[in-house]
Amino acid sequence: MNDSMTLTRTWLKWRPPQLLFDESQESEFIALNRDARLSHFLRSGMVALLVYDLFLLSDKMMAPDVFEQAVWIRLGLFTPFGLGLILFCYLCRPVVDRMPAWAPELLVAVSGVLAAASLCVVLVQTSSPWGVMYRAGLMPILIYGNVVQRFRFRFAVVFTLFVLAVYLISVGAVINHPRPFPELEMPMALLITTIAGYTLLINFRLELEERRRFSRTERAKLLREQLDR
Repeated sequence: MNDSMTLTRTWLKWRPPQLLFDESQESEFIALNRDARLSHFLRSGMVALLVYDLFLLSDKMMAPDVFEQAVWIRLGLFTPFGLGLILFCYLCRPVVDRMPAWAPELLVAVSGVLAAASLCVVLVQTSSPWGVMYRAGLMPILIYGNVVQRFRFRFAVVFTLFVLAVYLISVGAVINHPRPFPELEMPMALLITTIAGYTLLINFRLELEERRRFSRTERAKLLREQLDR
């Protein structure tokens, strides 16, 4: 148990060398960006939830045999969960502000993983010949997490691995089902993997640039203080 907790704490502190400040700088960087990031999470989360529900149109066309289940999953389960999370952050902002800085990031990442899992549930139930194309719905989820929400890079890595795991599970669960378009499966796998890699690269560059701007601002502030003295 202690080893597991130590491993978790180590992961929460891990960053690539290029994304690492010393302890005091890191604390200042996180504190400076905390409110703005939480506001961004909430605004973009509302838009993402609307887009997620609009994908019921693709459910109707590509998985009509399980459309009722898709409606229940999207509108009956995930949407109330997402709205509840957003309302909690809005109405209980002081509570959220007292949480560790990684907690909101983790909650938003979990919501993205659950969105991917909901697609997987539909995929393993449908017998539609368009199931292989339905997996393309994982790509907006990857873009949502890594580029729109801009998880911190370490969260983006874990989030991406979870989404890819959901993809593999969806493939393995229907391996013995009829596959009308087997020639599409390899291109779809390459496409999802490529999107995962590209969005991770963009996520890394976004955080790196944000940290570099912070470093430049801090150096300019220090220089002004020295000049004033």
